[in-house]
Amino acid sequence: MKRDLIRALRLAAILALGLVAVAVFAPGRLGLGVRIYALVVCAEVLLVMLAALRRAYPAETPVRQRPRAAASRRQPPPSLARIELEAALGVAGSFDLHYRLVPRLRSIAAGLLASRRSSG
Repeated sequence: MKRDLIRALRLAAILALGLVAVAVFAPGRLGLGVRIYALVVCAEVLLVMLAALRRAYPAETPVRQRPRAAASRRQPPPSLARIELEAALGVAGSFDLHYRLVPRLRSIAAGLLASRRSSG
């Protein structure tokens, strides 16, 4: 914290020298120089305060650790991955839609209807 304050005071001193230079060499622009000086000093104070807050509060740690099962997530069945690919291709072009996706969807629907007829 002391290091940050010393740096901030050094920068404020350098800025004050710049303000004095503006007052000596361009007295007509002194108002603008004072405004810029105040803006930079305020930004400097905010940065010092932010650094102090960052040191005061430790970094966040999750209450519950994420399970490592995320790395070994179950892979979707190959047939589902193939249908997803065919659906993506079907959206991109009509050939893939009509000659790949529609026949597969028909066969899936026919199997579902047949299982419902036999059970009902």
